[in-house]
Amino acid sequence: MHIHEKVWVKSETNPVILYDGACLFCSYSLKWILQRDEKEAFWFGSLQKITQGNPETVIVVQANQVYSKSTAIIKILQNLGGFYSVCASIFMMIPLSVRDIVYDWIAKYRHTWKKDTSTCERLVSQWKNRMI
Repeated sequence: MHIHEKVWVKSETNPVILYDGACLFCSYSLKWILQRDEKEAFWFGSLQKITQGNPETVIVVQANQVYSKSTAIIKILQNLGGFYSVCASIFMMIPLSVRDIVYDWIAKYRHTWKKDTSTCERLVSQWKNRMI
């Protein structure tokens, strides 16, 4: 997967979340994250605009490291801190293969849960200044 240079530069100081910009479930999830990001640490971008890869997974780029699927979710929780960091520690105890099976199941059915993709961009518009 090729990730745009802007992401690598920003990831040196801030975690960058790359998500499926055509998925309403993903946009709602991103909104949930950004509402809890009290330190305003996260930057984000649409996988369709930033990479030439598969939009079937969330990606976190942090300190020039790439994390995907359930490990990306754990990195997000760790960066949110507090209670979420404790949850991340608990999830880390679950074997990666099991975590990713659950992640893949959610990824497979996410489009059936929320279908109106026309509202995706409006959900994150208030954080445009943090978009790559």
